Amino acid sequence: MSKKYIKNGFTFYSDNTVGRWYWFFCPIDETIEVRYKGNRGELLFLLDSPEEALTYYLKKLDAMVDVAKAEELLLQAEQYHQSMHDPSFDPGGSTNNPGAVARAHQEAGQSHTSIARARRSLLVAKSFKARAEAAPFDINRWKTLYLAAPG
Repeated sequence: MSKKYIKNGFTFYSDNTVGRWYWFFCPIDETIEVRYKGNRGELLFLLDSPEEALTYYLKKLDAMVDVAKAEELLLQAEQYHQSMHDPSFDPGGSTNNPGAVARAHQEAGQSHTSIARARRSLLVAKSFKARAEAAPFDINRWKTLYLAAPG
């Protein structure tokens, strides 16, 4: 992890994981950070407007703690896995698209990884939800400290 910076009531930093740079930011005094997809200039442009940055943060945070969505994705992955491994599964496409059969069999062999990914995202969502409920973000306090009109 690199140095943390502060701008307009937000802390942000970059992290180079597996050869890719990711930017993370959160309001000051908040513990849950969200990932920003973009370069540093784009993040700084977003942070120039604290209202927009706060809206972006809250939207991403809501998506991170959405346990119902994660459970739905897990159910869909399990149903897809079952349908792909059903003995009556027919990928079709043997006459007009012969590659479809090969792709369907390849997807069937990899469907267990989508279940593992969905389980992992469910655990992460539950973890973030517990953290968010344990120390809720006081948006009104943050707004009075960082969005108050100067003067």
